[in-house]
Amino acid sequence: RQPAGTVEVWVSASGQERWISDVCAAGFDEAAFGKLADRLAAHSLEELRVEDTRVTGTVAAPEEGLLFTTIPWDQGWSAWVDGERVTPVRAADAFVALELSPGEHTVELRFFPRGLAAGLAVSGGTLTGLLLWTAEMARRYRKRNRRRNFCEGA
Repeated sequence: RQPAGTVEVWVSASGQERWISDVCAAGFDEAAFGKLADRLAAHSLEELRVEDTRVTGTVAAPEEGLLFTTIPWDQGWSAWVDGERVTPVRAADAFVALELSPGEHTVELRFFPRGLAAGLAVSGGTLTGLLLWTAEMARRYRKRNRRRNFCEGA
């Protein structure tokens, strides 16, 4: 195990020495990771129910903190804790989390994609316009054919 600090790396390529700068290294402590995973698992969501756009469950929080999920962060998530709307937190810059006080809690997460309502409105307006245009073209076609049939019949 190397202590933290500066490490110089030299690579020999084609008989020439090259200096490599800005090298980053990281370590992984399996024992610490295992303890953290066990602690997180001890206070996970119970009675978990996952539907298309909704996740619900209960959790016993031993202390104030975050309920961390593996749900990818998106602004379309809304959350309720014990029936009251709360603001989801972005955890690790990638996941949805909820701030909880100590105690038993019922949590609910719902997803509604941003822009979906606007997209549906634009699509509905476009469909309405297309139907109106089609009805107008059909009306003009019938009117033109009535004139033609009237002239041919005379």
